[in-house]
Formats: sequence, structure tokens, C-alpha cells
Amino acid sequence: MPSIRVRGVSIPERDEAQKVIVGSLRLFNASVNVDKLAPSVPFEIPLNHVSDLLLFDARANALQRIKVAGQVVHERHGEYFLMDGPNGLRFTPKVPVKLQEGDLVEVVGFPDMNGPLPALREALIHQTGKTNLPAARRLSENEMLNGKLDASLVCIEARMVGSSADRSDSVLELQTGNRGFVARLEKKNNGVLPSVEPGSQVELTGVYAGEGEHRTLGQAVDSFELLLNSPSNIRVLARPSWWTARHALTVIGAMVFIILAAAVWITLLHQQVEERSTRLAAEIQTREHTEHQRMLEAERSRIAQDLHDDLGATLTQIRFLSAVESCDTLVRESTRRQFKQVSEKARQMVASLDEIVWAVNPANDSLRSLVSYLRHVAEEFFRTTAVNCLLDVDKSLPAVTLTSEVRHNLYLSVREAFNNSAKHSNATELWLRIHWKEQTLQIIVEDNGCGFADQQAMAEQNGLTNMRRRLEKIGGRFECQTRPGAGTTCRMSLPIP
Repeated sequence: MPSIRVRGVSIPERDEAQKVIVGSLRLFNASVNVDKLAPSVPFEIPLNHVSDLLLFDARANALQRIKVAGQVVHERHGEYFLMDGPNGLRFTPKVPVKLQEGDLVEVVGFPDMNGPLPALREALIHQTGKTNLPAARRLSENEMLNGKLDASLVCIEARMVGSSADRSDSVLELQTGNRGFVARLEKKNNGVLPSVEPGSQVELTGVYAGEGEHRTLGQAVDSFELLLNSPSNIRVLARPSWWTARHALTVIGAMVFIILAAAVWITLLHQQVEERSTRLAAEIQTREHTEHQRMLEAERSRIAQDLHDDLGATLTQIRFLSAVESCDTLVRESTRRQFKQVSEKARQMVASLDEIVWAVNPANDSLRSLVSYLRHVAEEFFRTTAVNCLLDVDKSLPAVTLTSEVRHNLYLSVREAFNNSAKHSNATELWLRIHWKEQTLQIIVEDNGCGFADQQAMAEQNGLTNMRRRLEKIGGRFECQTRPGAGTTCRMSLPIP
């Protein structure tokens, strides 16, 4: 590097506000004199030690090359780390070179004093040999933020917190005492980190790279990274205990899950037991009800059979004997009239008994049986009268079960409507209509008689009142519509779910 002398007129630089720009100077009418020529071979300049660069030198400046010698201990992104004895130095080659850890070199470059230690920029390198790396300095927790260790080999014991990777490096997150730091291993040098579990105690050997220190500004190192040369720089001292906080939380979580699952299972089992008990109770009640109904129907069948066989036969015999005696000419006229009355009463009792047997017999507990019996009653009732009975009955009726109470009340209501029409309407024609619509049984008795002139009297008539009560008793509805000279219509509706 030559030494030159420049003379001229100095005029400071100014900004737009005409303020002097510090650090900027112009020389006009300058003349340049060469005081000293640069050496023809850069490596002929005197050798300096790294420790000497930390001392004040009036002749040292950033524009004058210096030469140091040492051993390469690491390379990262084109920047090399060199050790001269216990001291370290960074340098950046002027042109790309290929150096490896352990190479002995001489380096000539321009000093840069802005880092933790001086660094050489635009460096020229001369390789002089190769040897094993020096022993690493063991680093304690109290020495971890020491800028003098920059670029030197150190050995640290730490606990691994975690690991990650970016585009160029594999990264270990580590902790020694309360101090955390990271260790980096470049992937291009087969930098694949070994499988180390978090919490393991490890020993790492690498190059100390301080960050944050600026000597000229008086700033100290506030953090550092450990730069590893190979995976062999990591040695596992102790594996983490299986019973870690994470595992403890996992076990506790599993136990809580099992307890919750058991509680849910017990709750569901309890609900199933309750539901099963409820179903069993309902089944038992249903079976008891079914058995009771079966016994009741058997008793009803027996009563119907006894009424039909014993009482019916006896009344038929009385009617027959009375009819025979009423026709005997040898018997007095008054006596024959009495026998005829007895025969008529016996006939009426047989008819009533037939109705009772039909109502009691469980074999008739169906809608179809009711409709069939009403058709039979209608035909028999108006057979000897001048009223023409017409039937309008649905051909298809559902198989619906009706209790004897429902059948009996419906029958009595229809029979009452027949009686009213036969006695009071002077009708010549009567319709019995039976329909099934929307789960509702509809029975309509309609005649073409004279109707009721007095609506109030019709409403107060006992027969109609009884019909309404019977329908309401079984959950049905009764309506009677009439107009003088336009006939009467009795409607009976029974919803059947």
C-alpha cells in the first residue's frame, strides 16, 4: 500500500439548508506526492499477532494492510474464523478461496474494528500447512458473554430445549443456567443434526460468534451463537428423564380422559339400566294388562255364551209356548190375549238379549263387526214399517279395535235415531251412512220426514240429549240438523287414533 500526500484548498460540503455535512470534504487545486511506494509482495509486510491488534497503534488505520498468521477453525458464508494461539480473528477473502478447518495460513487485509474483535476485509491468503485443531476452551456460564472469545474454539455443556432448521442451517436451541443460545450447523457440510431429545444434557464444541458488540461505540456482546463444524461436535451426556413435565401432563391428561370416559360410560350404563328397567316395567304392565284383558274377554265370552244358551233358550221357549196357547180356541179370549202379550214381551226380551250378547261378546270388538251389526239392525228395524231404509257404507274399512263400551254407546245412539225417525218423522225414506275419513268414524242417520217445527223442543228432547251424552262419554261428537218439511239429519263422529 503506497503512502501519499495530498495538498489543496479545503471546502466543506453543504446540504440544501446550507449546513455543513460532517465527514465530507472537497479539495480544490490538489497536488499528490508519493512518500512511500507499496511493497511489490503484500506478504512481505511485518507480521502482527491478533493480540497486538487490540493495542493502540498510532500507525494503524483502516487504509493500511496488516498481516496475521494462524489456523482456520471455521468457515461460514464466505467468512473465515482464524485462531492465533488463544485469540481469534475473522477475515473475508478478496477472491473466493477453498480453505478447510485446520489449514495454517497467512492473511493480509484491511482491519475492521466494528465487531467484537478486529476483522480483516479484502484479505489475501497464503496457505502454509495443515495441522489438528487446538483444544477448545471450556466455557462456564459466567463467561458466556465475553467478546474476547470471538472466533475461538470453545466447549460448552448445555441442556437442549429444541431443534429446528432453515434453508441453510440446522439449529439447536440450548440453555446453560439462565442463559439461552443457539448452535448452528451448515447443511452443505453434511450438517444433519443427530437425533437428540429435548431435555438432554449435551456437550458442544464449536466456534464462538459474538453478536452486538461494537468496540468503537463501547457496546458489549449481548448474545452469541456456537458454530459447529460437524455433527461429531455434539456429544450427548445424559438423556432426559422419562418423567418430564410434558409426560406428566400427558399421563395426567390420559388419566383425566379415562376418568371422564368411565364417568360417561357409567352414566350411559345407568341410563341404559333405567331405560331397560322402565321398558321391563312397561312390558310387565302390558303383559299384566293383556292377561287381565284376556281373562276379562274369556269371562265376557262365558257370560255371552251363558246368556245365549240358557236365558235365550228359555225366553224362546216361553215365547213359543205363549204363542201356541194364544192360538188355542179352547182357551178363553181374555186368557189368549194375555198369552199373546207374554209372547210379544218374550220376543222383545229375546231381541234385547241378542243386543246384550253382541255387546258383551269380545269377538265383536272391531269396527267391521259394528258396521255389520248396524246394517243388520237397520234392515230388521224397518222391515215391517213403511220406511224404505237405504245403506251408504264404505266398502273398505280399516281393521280397528273398538271396546264393548264404544260399540254399545254407538249402537244405542243409532237405535235411538231409528226410533225417533220411525215414531215422529212420518218419513218414507231413511239413509244410514257409515264412512271412514281421516281417522274418524262418521255415522249419519238421515230421513226425509217432517222435521222439527220447534227447535227448542228438539234441543230439550230426552232422546237427543241421551245421544249427545253417549257420544261425549266415548270421546265423540253428536249433531242434529232439522228443518220443517225438510227432514232430520243426525251426525255422530268418533275420532279413532
